Amino acid sequence: MARTLPRPAAFAEGPNRLALAGSVALALLAAIFAFAALRAISGSGDGGGAVPDVEVVVSAQPIRAGDTIDDGMLKLASVPENAVTTNALTTLDGLTGLKALYPLESGEQVTAAKLGQQSNAGGPLGKVVPPNKRAVPVEVSEVQVFAGLLAPGDRVDVNAIVDRTVGDDEVATSVLLVQNAEVLAVAEQQLEPIGRLDIQGNPIVTDSSEGVLAESPEDVDAQPKARNVTLSVSPDEALMITLAQEEGSVWLILRGPGDDATPAIPPQSFTFE
Repeated sequence: MARTLPRPAAFAEGPNRLALAGSVALALLAAIFAFAALRAISGSGDGGGAVPDVEVVVSAQPIRAGDTIDDGMLKLASVPENAVTTNALTTLDGLTGLKALYPLESGEQVTAAKLGQQSNAGGPLGKVVPPNKRAVPVEVSEVQVFAGLLAPGDRVDVNAIVDRTVGDDEVATSVLLVQNAEVLAVAEQQLEPIGRLDIQGNPIVTDSSEGVLAESPEDVDAQPKARNVTLSVSPDEALMITLAQEEGSVWLILRGPGDDATPAIPPQSFTFE
């Protein structure tokens, strides 16, 4: 009886099909992974990985230190939010007429500290008083300035010890007048002013805040012989502090960094027998 033997080509057809199918599957998986990776990088799709853009002020051309800012020297540009420089300016309003305190490269983000007011009117201490605040001096002793370790930029509470009448008696009372006041100066050592006001004297708006008028000096020496501390307070608080200094004694209570809580604390009196 005759037998039909399989042809060699037909014998190899099954394995070749399996190998081809496997190659196609691997290529498809690779394409899927590549697409997923590209989508994650670009932030496309559902937008979960997207980084929003922020408009900031950049120099439209190289600017030398001392140059007066004129129309066209600065412009707005969109940059990723995670690439925004600290205190980068976000508006062109009020910048014309200011002077560049530092050289700027073309396309460089502009901060408030890199621009200064055109006018030099006012003394050095006046330049660091925040808007709507008053600088008030407080007479202190060595103990009240923490052996001279109190420094410009610290935050303090202001406590007054005054006598109040209770019946026929005068009772010493501790009154918390002001909380979280900024120390502008200790004796002659003060905060260093930085340019962050526009030509009209208004705060320059930045992305993270309205900027600051001053920064703490880099080299601060202990001043145990300091006899006055200048605080930044509201007009009403300034009146209370000056009155308390005339009628009693005033003490400064130092706060830790980042502590801005202002709990309601009533006056305290103690009677000792």
